[in-house]
Amino acid sequence: MTNNQLASKTFEKKAIMTRNFITLILMFISVSLSAQTYGGIIAGLNLNDMIITTSQGDTGSEVTNPRYSFHAGSFLQHRFSDHFSWRIEMLFSNKGYSRIIEDQKIKTSLNYLNWPIMLVYAAGSKLELEAGLEPGYMVSGEQRFNTFDLGVDIGARYNLSDKFNIGLRYNLGFPFQFKTDNLDFSNTQASYQQSVFQFSIGYNLIRENASEN
Repeated sequence: MTNNQLASKTFEKKAIMTRNFITLILMFISVSLSAQTYGGIIAGLNLNDMIITTSQGDTGSEVTNPRYSFHAGSFLQHRFSDHFSWRIEMLFSNKGYSRIIEDQKIKTSLNYLNWPIMLVYAAGSKLELEAGLEPGYMVSGEQRFNTFDLGVDIGARYNLSDKFNIGLRYNLGFPFQFKTDNLDFSNTQASYQQSVFQFSIGYNLIRENASEN
């Protein structure tokens, strides 16, 4: 295959990806104009840690410590019944953990793009409960971590007003493994799970029933 053919195929792939991306944006805009949809921006704090389990069911000699970081992004929520709605978020989230090595605190920083997909239950006029899946893609961080991440979310949100809301969520990643050559239990295969508590503040840019106003 010639260089021109390779360039042509690469251009075609990029054109298809661009078209699909634009189509997705137009779908979001179309949905956001419906009467039962609202969305906006969200930001807050992360409390990150790593759950480590060896094949013997313990944490071996490796100990991690929590570290604080942040997340920020946007959300879109669509109500499809009196009590239920779905919610999609697009977040930039900094995760990781810290360790004490020879009396020095070493921080591991992992930057992710996350897309939480949540089912939301309205428990009252202001309180919402949520659960769902959170796929993620690591854009920068240590190479021993998997690029793709997937976890389970559970949380609650309180609507302070038509514009502002606060939320608390817990994300537990599915177990994964990486090379343990330089870690404390090199003779024992360990599994790792990301553990993240998130406190967030949201601001509604698209108000519910906006098309009726």
